[in-house]
Amino acid sequence: MAPDPGHVLATTDDERALALAGPLPAISVVRDPEAALVVTGSPPAVTSYVSSLVRADIGLLAFTPTRTPLEALFFMLTDDPTHQSLDRPAQLQEATR
Repeated sequence: MAPDPGHVLATTDDERALALAGPLPAISVVRDPEAALVVTGSPPAVTSYVSSLVRADIGLLAFTPTRTPLEALFFMLTDDPTHQSLDRPAQLQEATR
């Protein structure tokens, strides 16, 4: 029931990495406040995206899994409707701090 894991991604060309993610509906790539990217999606979708980065000759500098905050998991498991509007990128940003 946990959400797909996120990964902090640093590349040699984050702008091109963001552009490559645009047409891929199975993943989400957002800029992290620390200037890295955060990628979320199912493991096969993320693997495919990383492969496309390598094929595009975009170097990978870091690829680190994030942690899902325990509070977010708790609310997902208990179906507390007052917390279902939590913004997923914000959750991932919190997890990477």
